[in-house]
Amino acid sequence: MRVHVASATCMWLLGGVQMCGGWLRREHPALHRVMGYCFLLCWALFVGPTACYLSLLVRGDSLFGTLSSLTLLDVTFLSYYCFFRAWRVARLRSQGARSLQLHGNLMGLGCLGTMSQLPQRFFQVHFVALRWICVRLLGLVSPPHAVEVFARWVSHEALTATLPF
Repeated sequence: MRVHVASATCMWLLGGVQMCGGWLRREHPALHRVMGYCFLLCWALFVGPTACYLSLLVRGDSLFGTLSSLTLLDVTFLSYYCFFRAWRVARLRSQGARSLQLHGNLMGLGCLGTMSQLPQRFFQVHFVALRWICVRLLGLVSPPHAVEVFARWVSHEALTATLPF
């Protein structure tokens, strides 16, 4: 999990510089190319395989979890396809400037696919914080047994496992 998060962060930083740094593409095309290769290597060697692993093994406890896993796995394979096609289009450049525009669109689509899990993280943080606040407030007014029952009943793992994304 740590490898996935660290390598995805590195990949997204490289991708952000690549997509937002138009001056880099114009002024230093060799640097843009090297950073692009680093981005693709990050995806192909670390982020993509760990995303497949996490998609398959983390959410298989219910029908909804299985559907979620298959959707995330599908998005992972779509990202692989977009990145591979973007690399091929940039290498071949069969249509000149139009090829490079298509390359940029494919890279953007692949990056968007890699970020499909991020909305869940937003809700997960809020659920965990709300649970923590409720347990603390309940601890002030209720016996310890009631707090323990509530904490088990409203576990953040159970809440986040039922999120639709």
